Amino acid sequence: MDKHIDLIHKKEIQYNILKEFASYCNANNFQYYLAYGTLLGAIRHSGYIPWDDDIDVMMPYPDFIKFIDAYVSKDFYVSHCTKDLSSWIPYCRLYDLRTYRKVGKRTDYGCCIDIYCMFGAPALKEQQCHHIEKVISYKKSARFFYRVREFLTKRNLWPFSSLDFRLMNRSGMKMFRELAKYPFVDSDYVWVYSGESDSTKEILKKSILYSFVMVNFEDSQFMAPKEYEYVLSTIYGNWRQLPPEEDRHPYHATNYYWK
Repeated sequence: MDKHIDLIHKKEIQYNILKEFASYCNANNFQYYLAYGTLLGAIRHSGYIPWDDDIDVMMPYPDFIKFIDAYVSKDFYVSHCTKDLSSWIPYCRLYDLRTYRKVGKRTDYGCCIDIYCMFGAPALKEQQCHHIEKVISYKKSARFFYRVREFLTKRNLWPFSSLDFRLMNRSGMKMFRELAKYPFVDSDYVWVYSGESDSTKEILKKSILYSFVMVNFEDSQFMAPKEYEYVLSTIYGNWRQLPPEEDRHPYHATNYYWK
């Protein structure tokens, strides 16, 4: 029987994926930055938020595209809707191929980190809102098909030999194309789309995100936005204050296994 991966070891695996990712980016002159809860953890805790259980990074669109096209490894795999029919999300994930996740009687990719894309975005608020509305419409469609697949798969009713789902993937591709319609190089604003917040607060001036500093995360250093205090305040408000104890719990599932 394959060995279950508990939360402590899941975080260790994700941290090793982050180091692999950063090493590859540094070797190829790709820019990246810690993002969301990982950025918050680096600044407030010098590592993981104690109750957090994932790792988030972000990349400028040109480097993001180069990364998903070029990265190859025997132990890790980049999944993105442009190359993987089982994916619908507009960001990519870097998976450790030595792990897997159980979905009913089937298996899916295992432990990973989320790599968000910094898309070009319009400067005018009215255009931003219209852009967001179109992205939301495609997201609703893609997420509906994803939930159908998860519902059937968890009950061992998924009728196909793989988890590829063209209808879901096609909706995800439409979302990705809408997000990428504003050229990154010509845009003064960027949208780091996480899929969790559909508001203009995730659309920031590119200059705020494009300069970096090195920050501590666990026992290594990684790139972070130089204006990280502004970024964290925009996303989280009073990010220095810890949440109530009842809200300090892992968010993601832990049904991961070693192969």
